[in-house]
Amino acid sequence: MLNNTMIDNDANISKQIDDTDLKIIDILNRDSSIPFVDVAKRICVSDATVHIRVKRMIAAGIIGGLLAAVFGLIDYLAIPSGTRASRIGLLHGLTNVFVVILFIASWLLRRNSPDVPSTAAFTLSFVGVAAALLGGWLGGELVERLGVSVTPDANLNAPNSLTHSARDTKRAAEDHGRKAAA
Repeated sequence: MLNNTMIDNDANISKQIDDTDLKIIDILNRDSSIPFVDVAKRICVSDATVHIRVKRMIAAGIIGGLLAAVFGLIDYLAIPSGTRASRIGLLHGLTNVFVVILFIASWLLRRNSPDVPSTAAFTLSFVGVAAALLGGWLGGELVERLGVSVTPDANLNAPNSLTHSARDTKRAAEDHGRKAAA
């Protein structure tokens, strides 16, 4: 069993993601259009069990995203304004809030059609995943390229990883360190 916590909205208790959840996730990763009835038959549980577990996992992801936003805001407020890191941090945060909003909307649309989610619910989920990839890349820029929350000597104005090599960034960081020491 994994140590990932899942929130049970109906009883407000914590549960662990178990083998049944992992089987559901695996099947839906392979074919997200498969009806819950068919998922249930493959893993020998009721379709209501699949519906409830999927609903809980989506809710847990939304709650996790909202909690992450609180800590992200705390980190963002520590970044000096007017820096590239501040601009990237703002875009990273807004992108991730947008992702959570997309998944909330998708989750709400799925509530009325428990067996097969609507095209709109799927579309919101797929756009959410694409936006999450962008948000993850921006987070990588903050931590790996700019050194935010990693080092006190972070180069908060380092160039972006798509236009400059790691060698250029290292040189810029060394120049920044020499200027700071002077």
